Amino acid sequence: MIVRSRPFFFVALCLFLMSPTAHADDDRAATLARRLLKAGVEQYKAGDFEAARMSFTQSFALRATGDALRRLAQAELRTNHPLEALEHFRLYGRDRNADRDFVRDDLPNYIEACHGQLGHLRITASPGDSILVDGRRAMVDDRSTPRFVGEVNLVVVPGERLVTARGKEDQAQRVMVLAGEVVDVVFHKENSASSALPAVQSPVSGPIPAPVQPQKEPTLPPMTSSKTFWPPPPASLIAAGVSGAGVIVGIVFTAIRHGNADDRRAFRTQHPGVICGPGGSAASETCTRWNDLLDAESQSKTIANVAFGVGIGAAVVAVGTWFLFPRVTTQAQVKPVFAPGQAGVELGGRF
Repeated sequence: MIVRSRPFFFVALCLFLMSPTAHADDDRAATLARRLLKAGVEQYKAGDFEAARMSFTQSFALRATGDALRRLAQAELRTNHPLEALEHFRLYGRDRNADRDFVRDDLPNYIEACHGQLGHLRITASPGDSILVDGRRAMVDDRSTPRFVGEVNLVVVPGERLVTARGKEDQAQRVMVLAGEVVDVVFHKENSASSALPAVQSPVSGPIPAPVQPQKEPTLPPMTSSKTFWPPPPASLIAAGVSGAGVIVGIVFTAIRHGNADDRRAFRTQHPGVICGPGGSAASETCTRWNDLLDAESQSKTIANVAFGVGIGAAVVAVGTWFLFPRVTTQAQVKPVFAPGQAGVELGGRF
């Protein structure tokens, strides 16, 4: 028995040693909470409501007392936080240790002041829909009683708000909410009449009427439009490109040949007495320049003539392949299509 009782002994010893530390932490938190509460009271009296709100918030976080909660709500109302103030005033009113005189005499006035700074939404939606304001659940207005199933009364901060009703089909509306005013938001309920089954009629005596044959949709002839078009074959495109390139090269080198001819004539004008060729001074520097000009002119002329020849030949090939290759006929068809409750157009053809 002694061996089995040792674990319980050590547990009791640990709890005994730890209890003074836990009590010391609680005492320090309570002391700090009282200091913050006292500082908040002084700040509130001095008119520094924002500092008082921060002090009351920290005090309530350290020690959740009814006094700190009530003073926090009063500071929030003074600092334009009516939604938080309304929530905290409601919590204080449900506190069993709350000041009964304050709850009876003053709390209704504070709650009315909160509602005066808040906007109100009266929402009509399908029963079971989830209502969100700016993507979050909003506070319910407990002062209003819904008139019927599907009505929701909410309190929100004034401004532009996005109201969403989430159900089988999500719906959303953006509304402007002003302080102290009620805005009606109506979401269209799902139309259940189309899905309802018709009432069953009792049988009647007499001959059975012939079944009604469904009306046959008219058959319209297809609307066709034919258009003949010859897409250029690849050989024609290549030949046309070569033809264009040949013509451009021929034009460029023709211009170069004319420039060389102008240089040759200018050179002859500058040296009228020089004879180059048989019987002349062909080895002189002047004749060397003259021969270079003649060679350049002759070379440019040759290249231009070849380029023009290639261009003309390629053009003949392009025209020939255009007309010799088989032609492709493009035909499109447009046909109306009817079905019960539907209509459309059927497109087809060879392209």
